[in-house]
Amino acid sequence: MKMHILKLLVLLFMMAAFAACTFGERNVFGTWELQPDESTDLATWRYRTLTLDISQQGKQTVLIQKWRRGNEPFFTDSLAFVPDGDAIRIPITRQHWPDNWYMGVLAVPGSERTVTGEWQSEGQAFTVSSTQPVQTSQGEFNLKTTLDVSMDKKLDVLRISVQRETRPTPIELVFKRVSR
Repeated sequence: MKMHILKLLVLLFMMAAFAACTFGERNVFGTWELQPDESTDLATWRYRTLTLDISQQGKQTVLIQKWRRGNEPFFTDSLAFVPDGDAIRIPITRQHWPDNWYMGVLAVPGSERTVTGEWQSEGQAFTVSSTQPVQTSQGEFNLKTTLDVSMDKKLDVLRISVQRETRPTPIELVFKRVSR
């Protein structure tokens, strides 16, 4: 009887260890590369490449966009949110508006971007919203952008739907996993 209990405990331990190890590979965290041919066609990606690093740092989920022109770094933008937590305020230091540079929209240096977010499916899908002042030819106003981020079932494709208050249709971005 004791031997059966011992075998059962060992089996349960092995199953728990396997589940813990595989969960780490079944989440959005890691490095992703934009697939322009599968994404909404915007001039922004025609001459640049974009990688997206998603990580967990303490209670914060962090997204870092790394834009490159050829082999040269061009622009890095990051945002963070505490899932279901208080809004995070991120200082704006450059005029580059990371959501789309060719729209005649500029960020307002010296202002702040306010970011909130929540998990939709733990580790596999989340929504993050940011509001920031922008400048256009019509003047300055606060613009809200919402990102719906999710992985496909094979866990190697990340989809981001970008919705703005000023745009009737979302921008669809498709990323392939580079590393975990």
